[in-house]
Amino acid sequence: MGILPAKQSGSQSKMKPMKIQSHDRYRLTMIIGGIALFIIFFFIGTFFYPGGSNFDVHTSGYRWNYNYWCELLGEYAKNGQPNEARPFGFVGMISLAFGVSCFWYFIPKKIFQEGTLRHISSFAGVLSMILSAFIFTDLHDEVIYAAVISGTLSFVTLFYGLFKLGKRGLFYAGIVCLSLILLNCFIYLTEIGIGYLPSLQKFTFLLTLLWISRISFVLSTSTIGNRI
Repeated sequence: MGILPAKQSGSQSKMKPMKIQSHDRYRLTMIIGGIALFIIFFFIGTFFYPGGSNFDVHTSGYRWNYNYWCELLGEYAKNGQPNEARPFGFVGMISLAFGVSCFWYFIPKKIFQEGTLRHISSFAGVLSMILSAFIFTDLHDEVIYAAVISGTLSFVTLFYGLFKLGKRGLFYAGIVCLSLILLNCFIYLTEIGIGYLPSLQKFTFLLTLLWISRISFVLSTSTIGNRI
């Protein structure tokens, strides 16, 4: 499964700071760039959203504590008006899918040697983002469930790699992110605490994207003495 005994100095493998290589710089730019573009177009889109939410169709504009991110992608806003935020939402979604897909394609290669774990982490992660790109369709709920299942598999394999490399801070932060993602799904399915979900969704987005960015930077600017 691509796991080899690590040659260690002490109890954990070492990651030494190094000058970032050109290929790592390009990969890091694609990941961080995709995430940054998503944030930019998301913010722009909120200014063009006509209004309405699942909680109150009569509200005006985008309300951070009432509207979900995916409502920027609808053909019509919740108040029935044509959704002028849609183009920005689409560009943001494509940018996010590209950036995070690059993360799942490149980063497992920095952690795992060639083998099953690397392929599972990369394939499941990229699949999750491809599925997420179709969140605007009538299969919204099915897309979310499939993306979360695939994404959870990629998260868990990556957690294993981070733990074995001794990157405990990133490991525990990742568990928090995945727990928040699953909590979002639980609230969406059961509607328990549904009023908190729009705000929780954005907090989860922010924390998870920061975690992805941090892992990308750490692994792109370090040389791993022993991949697993």
